[in-house]
Amino acid sequence: MFLNSELCVLWSLERYSERFDEKSIAQVIRDEIKSEINFAKFVSVIADETSDISHREQMSVIFRYLTKTGIEERFVGFFDVTLERGADQLWQSILEIIDQFNYKEKLVGQSYDGAAVMSGAQGGVQTKIKLQCPMAVFILASCYLDL
Repeated sequence: MFLNSELCVLWSLERYSERFDEKSIAQVIRDEIKSEINFAKFVSVIADETSDISHREQMSVIFRYLTKTGIEERFVGFFDVTLERGADQLWQSILEIIDQFNYKEKLVGQSYDGAAVMSGAQGGVQTKIKLQCPMAVFILASCYLDL
């Protein structure tokens, strides 16, 4: 007799097996995130930058939203921003990612580190995003804690 978790895994594999043949696993996961966001009323974005071992600047992006089962945080990916380190380029990169998931009108929160390029009140990414998405309140990432 299968346990509930084993049944869930088998059901998931059966449900997605046809899609695995046509798409990469990453695309299947992105499609699932899009589906969840489609039903969410509000979404927030969390982004942070770091250099990898080869000294390339990478930005990680996470979406946070409420589903029927609770708050979900979904890692969307790492994005190479080595050549795009200014506020103008970074906010455009974030907006492009948001547009891929079709939720610009649902964006109510944004969280970044304290670097001026990200959190600056005059010309930082958070200010530029707020011009496009007026409901997107900025929360400093160091203040963000999910216990």
